Amino acid sequence: MMHIGETTGNLPQTLIYLSELYEAEVDEQTRNLSNSIEPILMIVMGLLVGLIAVSVITPIYEITKTLQR
Repeated sequence: MMHIGETTGNLPQTLIYLSELYEAEVDEQTRNLSNSIEPILMIVMGLLVGLIAVSVITPIYEITKTLQR
């Protein structure tokens, strides 16, 4: 592409076209990566929230169980 741009005298336009093409490809790959990571991240966050909830509720349950005796 650069050789063609040099022979036709349109090297700056050719380089701008190539940069826009590669930028679009990188943007698309970045979007795909973030879309594929999102479900995994949601599962991890759900597990963390569940673990925190269980660690808070379990002592409260144990205290109320001993108070009723």
